[in-house]
Amino acid sequence: MAFVREQGLELETWNHGPRPYWSAGVPGVDHGGKTPVAVAEVLQVSHWLMVLPTYVCTTRYLWLPASHPREIAAMLEFEVPRIVPCSTQSWTWDYSIVGGREDGASEVLVFLSPLSIVETALKQAHAVGIEPRLVTVSAVLHAARLAHQRNAEGPSPCGYVWWDSGSLDLLVVEGRKLAFVRGVRICESDAHGLDGVELEVGRTLAMLRKSEGWPAAMPLHVGGTNPEVPHLARRLQQMAGVQVCDPAEEPLCLGGAAADAVRPGHGSNGHAPGACVNLLPQPLKEKSLRARRRQRIVVHGLQTCLAIVLLLACLRASTWRMTQVLHTYEQRLIEVAPSAQKLQFLQGQLRMIQTQGQGSASMLDTIGQLYQVLPPDVTIHYLSIDQNGQVVIRAQAKRLSQAFDCIDPLERSAYFADVRQNYAHLREMEGQVLIDFELRADLEKSPLRETGK
Repeated sequence: MAFVREQGLELETWNHGPRPYWSAGVPGVDHGGKTPVAVAEVLQVSHWLMVLPTYVCTTRYLWLPASHPREIAAMLEFEVPRIVPCSTQSWTWDYSIVGGREDGASEVLVFLSPLSIVETALKQAHAVGIEPRLVTVSAVLHAARLAHQRNAEGPSPCGYVWWDSGSLDLLVVEGRKLAFVRGVRICESDAHGLDGVELEVGRTLAMLRKSEGWPAAMPLHVGGTNPEVPHLARRLQQMAGVQVCDPAEEPLCLGGAAADAVRPGHGSNGHAPGACVNLLPQPLKEKSLRARRRQRIVVHGLQTCLAIVLLLACLRASTWRMTQVLHTYEQRLIEVAPSAQKLQFLQGQLRMIQTQGQGSASMLDTIGQLYQVLPPDVTIHYLSIDQNGQVVIRAQAKRLSQAFDCIDPLERSAYFADVRQNYAHLREMEGQVLIDFELRADLEKSPLRETGK
């Protein structure tokens, strides 16, 4: 964090401890700051947060008939010129939504700061190589600290007094709403600084009781970097209507509050901070917004490319695996192909044997029956019986009538049925006439059928 002081900048880096683990001062030009802290001495921090004292800012509470942030920002573009303390100088501003009503209206806390103060502080930061990501107000950090305190979780208000070098912040958080903010400049050279701070706190509490109607006894946290803070806490404890909280109940450390302010909407306890304000000049805000958009686009593009690469890798691995499996099965088929052919041949032989066995007659019985019923002049030169019991007989005869005389004896036999002639051809051979004919029949399953009554 870079705190803006009257003498220049005070650089601090925080972790989750109660104190910063590194700090350095950068004097301003008006205070003899000719050679600021060397760039090599500044720690390499991912995000720098610039903190303005509360007394250099002006705050206004407004009710606007809108709830969407874009609509509120558009309305404030017209409202801010009317509420600035001085219209002759440029101002930088930001807002935080602190409340709302059922009719959709929103209560908005507007922070305004002279642009010259912010630009001067940014120049000092740039001189030592620091590019602040966000410019906020010290009261915002204290509100974020109170947002984590269990007393701030309920509806009752809780006050906070922070006495820093040259400044005094007084704020009240009601629930999660930053209900009151006041900053006072304190002169460190004043010998009666403690009395003046006590007087300002008492005056502020009296004003709150009269104007806002808050309870007389309100929990009050007292803290700060000034060594007189413990004495201030004891004095405030003695004041009527003041309930100073135990130092052991100190809210979240300033480092955690700064992390919540840099990441709005993602506090360390899962809740948004009480207020989040960025007083960077508008051109720098737009530049930062464009940079974040480009970063999101790049990240989204890289994620998409990574997803595509992983998808292609998975597809390639799946294709390679499928190829290996197919190759393995192909090798197995090549190995078992001869056995499969032998098995198919044996199955065919088995079916033929089963077919022949169904008729309770062997092939020899069938051939013997043929020679018994056919005329002597008929010569059989081809005989086949398939697995369905279909019989094909090819024979030769010397006369055409003998080819037709074969049908009736076969029909009357016990082995054949539905005998039919397929063809009969006449041909001459060495001066002798021969008849080639073919008969087809069905093999009887039961060769014991009766041939007639």
